[in-house]
Amino acid sequence: MNELKTTTNSVEIGKETTFTWIKPGGAVPGVTYNVKLNGAPVTTLSETSYRAIITTTGTNTFVVNACNPEGVGCGGS
Repeated sequence: MNELKTTTNSVEIGKETTFTWIKPGGAVPGVTYNVKLNGAPVTTLSETSYRAIITTTGTNTFVVNACNPEGVGCGGS
């Protein structure tokens, strides 16, 4: 997965931010993306964007992993 971006670097509690990324090169059909917030799983999706509503103060670290549908594994952002 390439070029993980967000709509803003600073968000107030209760406000939203959107993350976007580009599919990894040579991606096979059916790739899914696991989204984690501060190390905890949030969702799995097939789209290349995720809208998050911020609910905690301080630093929130989002990680997106692209996962091969054939069970080969996942890679990180």
